[in-house]
This record gives sequence, C-alpha cells and structure tokens, in this order.
Amino acid sequence: MPFDIILEVPAISHIRHESLANICRQIVVHLHPRDLLNLARTNKEWRAFLMDRRQHALWKAARIRQEPTLPDIPTFFSEPAYA
Repeated sequence: MPFDIILEVPAISHIRHESLANICRQIVVHLHPRDLLNLARTNKEWRAFLMDRRQHALWKAARIRQEPTLPDIPTFFSEPAYA
C-alpha cells in the first residue's frame, strides 16, 4: 500500500492499515481527477490502490466534486480513462 511511509511516523504508527486507507480516501476525494491520475502514476503502490476497480466511487466522487457540470461518463470508459 502507498501508506507504508506514513506508518513510519511514530505518532500514527499504531493506526491500523484499514483506518489509514479510509483516511487517505477521505483526502483524495478532494483532489481533481487529473491529480488522482497523476498520483496514480507516481509509484506502483498508488497505482494499484487508485486503479483498483473497487475505487470507482472514489473517482466518481472526485469528478462530481470538482467538475459537477460534466456529463456522466460513457459506459465504455472507466473513471480514470475519463479523467
């Protein structure tokens, strides 16, 4: 996971991995979809996390929050491809 570096900080090293993933999800929904795409390109861990199909809601929330006037994505696109 991309959160391993955060776990090395002594003050938050006791936080469970699932909780840290939830915190990161809450943060990344405030990013623009293009920023999510750039973050996914930084390393393998972020790519695995952000490109996972289970993160569809995260991408959709970021898209709706940042670009509410955009039409819904076509069925043949994924959220990252639409970004």
